[in-house]
Amino acid sequence: MDKPISMSVKDYIIRIYSVKNRKEESLIDAIVSHQFQALHENMNNNNSLEMSNFGRFNFNKIKAKKTLEKELSKKEHFLSIINDEQSTEAKKASAENKLKDTLEIISYINKKLWC
Repeated sequence: MDKPISMSVKDYIIRIYSVKNRKEESLIDAIVSHQFQALHENMNNNNSLEMSNFGRFNFNKIKAKKTLEKELSKKEHFLSIINDEQSTEAKKASAENKLKDTLEIISYINKKLWC
């Protein structure tokens, strides 16, 4: 069964395992959510993680530095939109939301690079 484009990978995994194991989707969702949370915490605390049957994932500092440069550029762009008097309120609100996300990414990358 191929994953539908409109379905997230997580939802697809839940659906497949639910049908295969004849268990409720809510139970499989709880298990998968717990696993993703544990993996996320592990990646925050370490620079690599290994998942059986999926492989090993490493934090690449070179790619992180390039991503950080792009995110800092986005930050400046969003700040210029917010500070531009000619920007509409809707455009400013959108830029503020995107700026918030960008700042979270910058914070995460800085934490990983300099810890």
